[in-house]
Parts: sequence; structure tokens; C-alpha cells
Amino acid sequence: MGFESRSAQGRSGASSVRRAPARKAAPAPFLSVIVPAHNEELRLGRGLRKIQQYLRSRRCDAEVIVVDDGSTDKTVAIAQAHAEWFPELTILRHASNRGKGAAVRSGMARARGSIVIFTDADLSAPIEEADRLLQALADGAVVAVGSRCAAQARVECPQPAVRRLAGAVFRWLAARLVPTGVRDPQCGLKAFRRDAAHDLARSSRVDRWAFDLELLALARNRGWRIAEVGVRWLDDRGSRLSLLTAAPAMLFELWSIRRRCRRMEL
Repeated sequence: MGFESRSAQGRSGASSVRRAPARKAAPAPFLSVIVPAHNEELRLGRGLRKIQQYLRSRRCDAEVIVVDDGSTDKTVAIAQAHAEWFPELTILRHASNRGKGAAVRSGMARARGSIVIFTDADLSAPIEEADRLLQALADGAVVAVGSRCAAQARVECPQPAVRRLAGAVFRWLAARLVPTGVRDPQCGLKAFRRDAAHDLARSSRVDRWAFDLELLALARNRGWRIAEVGVRWLDDRGSRLSLLTAAPAMLFELWSIRRRCRRMEL
């Protein structure tokens, strides 16, 4: 089945690559799975296969949205190849790299599912762990956050010591500058009720490192119930995050979120 690239930009600023529209719009799915991707040619294919297996095993009516964030490798080609046999898959594209936060925001704005999940392309938190988040939403939470620090979390392959230390320092700073009540705000698996996801897509501003924290801070300011759920987690040693370049940007973003949240509380 052929695909076409649309040059028109949506409100999120992402163009889309998808099947030609049917005459009658399909009903909204139960679940939307968003996968932000920047130069993920080595990991995206494996992740999409696992997501499809998960959805099939759960017999879940779902859509999967890959948001290409200005990749310069074969990420888009790999996503398009998978879309040939993965009919639930839609591809959104940013013309240039804007950051993971911007990619997640584009996906959340387009999501049609009653529940919206985003996950890292490497699936460090396996997609099967989404069951735990879905249960937390069914129990009354508006936002469910996968966590490496909560009860029942299982870190089976830990990060290198330097990254663990950097993560601990960031969490310590975040808890003091932008308290959200979440001990692990940056685990790459989160779920939202659709209305909340759309509201956060409109309201959030942070494009890069601390975008997770901003989403949680906004949710807390709105008085929504946030569930932190322990998940299974395995470090992917293919991560390209540079602590030297990311640390100053993270600190600046933390301070920006703190100022914005304080203004909202006045």
C-alpha cells in the first residue's frame, strides 16, 4: 500500500506521512502510542515490532504515532517500511530537529485515543509495562508515570555509574526547584487521559531535556492525580545523551519551569 507525504503543517508544526484518507473517518481508538524518534535507525524497527506484538496480544484498538524529529539517517524510511504491514502506524515529521519534548507534544496534539502513551524508541521500559500504567488510570489517575524508583520497580540492567550519579543530582535539583511529588520524572514511559494529553500539548513549552518535568509540573498545578508506577527497566547503552552538553541546558530549563509555575500560582 502506497504512502504520500503531506507538506501542510498542522497546529503542532509537524507534517505527516500517512495513508490516503478513507471516505469515512475511522472511530477513535482506545490507545494512542507515541514514539519520538531522532536518528533512531538502529533501534526503531525493533521497537515498532515489539509494540505491534504488544497491541496484537492485548487485542487493543490502537494507533501508533512515530514523530520523526528532523532525523538525518534512515529513521523515516524504516518507519515507512514498517507502515506497509503495520496499518495502525502514522508518521509525523519535523523538518528540523526541535527536541524530544517538541516531538512528544506534536504526537500528543494529534493523538485520538482515549488513553495516550509515549515511550522511548529503545523501549528501555518494555512496552508490556504499559499495562501497569493503564491500570493506574483505570483506578482514577489522570497521569501515570513509569518509575525506576517506585515500589515494584525492577532495574535489570542499570546505567553506568556516571549516568546514575547525574540522574540522582538532577532528581535532587528537580525536587527542590520544581516539586511534582514524582521521584523519577524522566523514565521514558508515561500515560495520560486524552483530554489531559491535549491540554498539556497546548500548554507545554519546553522542547528538550526537562520536558517531562514540565508536563508533570503543569499536571500538578491543575490538581490532577498523578500515579507513579514501578516498572521493569533495562538501560540501553546506545544512548547518545551527552552529560557535558545536556547539564547546562537542563538547569536552564528547570529554572524556566520554576519561574513559569510560580507565575501560574500567583
